[in-house]
Amino acid sequence: MTELVSRCTNLETLVLRYIYLGNDVGDGAPQAQGDDIVITTPPSRFLQSLSLQHGIAISAEFLTWLCATPGSIKIPSVELEGISVKDAHHVSRFLYDVGQTITGLTIGFSDSSSGSTDGQDAFCRVADLTTLTNLETLRFGLLAIYPIYTGRGLSAKHVPPILAKLNSPCLKEILFHVSMEEAADFEMIDWGSIVPTLNGSSYSALELLWFRSIRENALEETKTWLDEHVRRTLKRNVEIRCATWY
Repeated sequence: MTELVSRCTNLETLVLRYIYLGNDVGDGAPQAQGDDIVITTPPSRFLQSLSLQHGIAISAEFLTWLCATPGSIKIPSVELEGISVKDAHHVSRFLYDVGQTITGLTIGFSDSSSGSTDGQDAFCRVADLTTLTNLETLRFGLLAIYPIYTGRGLSAKHVPPILAKLNSPCLKEILFHVSMEEAADFEMIDWGSIVPTLNGSSYSALELLWFRSIRENALEETKTWLDEHVRRTLKRNVEIRCATWY
């Protein structure tokens, strides 16, 4: 895959979905060809948007190639969803290497089971987000907090530590993609840790908290709940917006 992408020297946008990019293959899986090829072609200098999402195993080789030469690549828009425990270290390294160029980041996780947080924990343990100083928009991938989901209390576990690790004076918007049924489902998110962080100096430019995929029949009660439990506890004048679409 890396060899193929390296041939696209004028690439501006790269979106990969449902593609296995890992180095480990299971029994019966097609074996990758050319694993020993030394790729000397640098990534496209025109690359503006990178999206790796939905069931992807993100290979260290691919991300290492993207930022092989420090300062050689700038990717303002980055989406990394489906980060697993195996991906955590090299995704963290990638974000550190290109972080200063990123203005919009979407991040989401794929834990090994609904009762596990191994992907979230592994990333939060090693992530160094100190280079994301020009970040303007942060999006959290799907947070499953609806009642029948057995891991609803763990789905958003990564949100507080990621927010605590960021120091982005340009950050204006934080978006949450939620799967919920009623306003009370938001109690599954640790606002007791999130709000003090958002009240800190690292979020002096924060203007908007945006909650998406709200069920239409719960829209008004969700607005009321978030106003009472979140907006009124914030020290700054931060707008809270809800939408039924993602």
